[in-house]
Amino acid sequence: MTHPFPALLFAIAMLAPGMALAQGQSAPPSEPTKVVARINGEDVTQADLDGEIMRLLSRGGRVTPQILEQYRAEATPKAFDQLVIKSQLKAYAKKNQVSVSDSDLAGEISKIKAQFPSEEEFKDRLAQQGLTEESLKEQMKPDMLFSKVVQHYANSIPNPTTAELESYYNEHQAEYAQGEQVRASHILIGFEPTDDTAKKEAKKTQAESLKKELDGGADFAELAKQHSSCPSKAQGGDLGPFPRGAMVAEFEKVAFELQPGQISDVVETQFGYHIIKVAEHSKGETPAFVSVKDQIRQDMRENGLETWFKTLIKEAKVEHL
Repeated sequence: MTHPFPALLFAIAMLAPGMALAQGQSAPPSEPTKVVARINGEDVTQADLDGEIMRLLSRGGRVTPQILEQYRAEATPKAFDQLVIKSQLKAYAKKNQVSVSDSDLAGEISKIKAQFPSEEEFKDRLAQQGLTEESLKEQMKPDMLFSKVVQHYANSIPNPTTAELESYYNEHQAEYAQGEQVRASHILIGFEPTDDTAKKEAKKTQAESLKKELDGGADFAELAKQHSSCPSKAQGGDLGPFPRGAMVAEFEKVAFELQPGQISDVVETQFGYHIIKVAEHSKGETPAFVSVKDQIRQDMRENGLETWFKTLIKEAKVEHL
């Protein structure tokens, strides 16, 4: 199972070093100096809140003033939660002596430089955004600190025992279940949307003729290689395994009704005329504990972090003005 990254962890997922080199953001804050809240005794201005909203929205592209206003109300609660979390992470860093060293910064700068063809192009990009290497480091430093704090806390979470992992597995087996799927091959006699009725009928006749050959014992893979218009012809028409919802409805219905080894009649879809052969049909199963043990450990770790973030928000001293 691929567990969805917890919503509150989005605050950290977006704190990637080097964000200052992202696409420029142009939306100005409204009443930027207005104090809208206090978090742990520190003032939060409208500019602070708008900046956090823009960080959220900028993951989808450039943020214009119109976009900011359109989504401000919707994004404000999540943005404010992130400001609360950041305040709490700074307090944690101070208490636990977590910091970002010069070598940490130098290492991240080196990674960013490696993304550019040359040092000159790196500096040109900085200049375009009104930055120097030193000012970029200053912009990166808070985000790197937050990441280090989260890692520091994550490292303090005890590793679950095998018994705990098994208990979690037993309680959440449905989340790790693999869905029904089939492995099928097909021969496609394709047609174009612009083909007239006569052309389509001719291709249908060709498909029906191939089906008769198959009924007479012809090799499916060989006929696919010779006649199919699908790129899968190179593999004898083999499409590999696929779940429900992966194919167009007409194809899926027939494929999931066939038993292994069965060959369908001619099936029409928007792509043409298909003859389908199913090799395997899995009804879905829950994988063995050992095969998902590492994923369970990661899921439990993420759950622990999510709980911590919720606790940070709950314990913060917040005053809305």
